Amino acid sequence: MTSKSPRKKIDPARYKDFEEVAANFYEGAKVDHKNKVSYSGDIYHKKDIDSLWKHLERYRTWVNEILK
Repeated sequence: MTSKSPRKKIDPARYKDFEEVAANFYEGAKVDHKNKVSYSGDIYHKKDIDSLWKHLERYRTWVNEILK
């Protein structure tokens, strides 16, 4: 027998975000949109993605300087 894991409570304020993530997952959303959802289910906005990209570029530059 397998035991079911307990259901997690969803914050009512974020309910629509989770509903959108679930709909995209089950309906097979476009790949571009799937890449904008974090593992925890948070949806990234353009400014968040731009900030992450900037930090990634800085990190890559730093690593390449160390490895040379």
